[in-house]
Amino acid sequence: MFVFKKYNDKKQQAGFSLLELLVVIAIMGVVTALFTGMEGLKSKKSYVVNGTDLANELANIRYEAATRGTTTRLNLDLTDEVYTLSTLYASAPTAICNSTGSWTQIKSYQFNVADAFEITGSGVGDVCFDRDGTSTGAVYNITQKDGGTDIGSATITVIMATGYIDVVEN
Repeated sequence: MFVFKKYNDKKQQAGFSLLELLVVIAIMGVVTALFTGMEGLKSKKSYVVNGTDLANELANIRYEAATRGTTTRLNLDLTDEVYTLSTLYASAPTAICNSTGSWTQIKSYQFNVADAFEITGSGVGDVCFDRDGTSTGAVYNITQKDGGTDIGSATITVIMATGYIDVVEN
């Protein structure tokens, strides 16, 4: 019995073609770019959330001044890389925000700013609100610490005459 073999003049292919390798490398590059971009979004979201939290706390302390009919104070203190935010009210209206008079604490908690950010500006320390809504005025800058990828910053301004709180994302 005769067995006929099909004659194939092409060599058998072993491995991948150059085109297939280029496609795989391109897909890996796209996936890497997506994951790298996600980390930047997480950091950006972090400073936006911190700015919003601080602005909300300023609005709350302004509201406390109006409802209690006295002066309220927000103290933002940095110790060992951790911010402590305290809100207080005076037993009687006072014109001196950082006086050592009779202040009663409303609440105090750790204000966690992401590792890559810091808060600077004239409001770090004390800002006070009077019962009529006016304030001592303040500017808070939430900025990136040196060495990080530039993903933006935020500025929170408390207007002295009106106590209006303005948040601007830079």
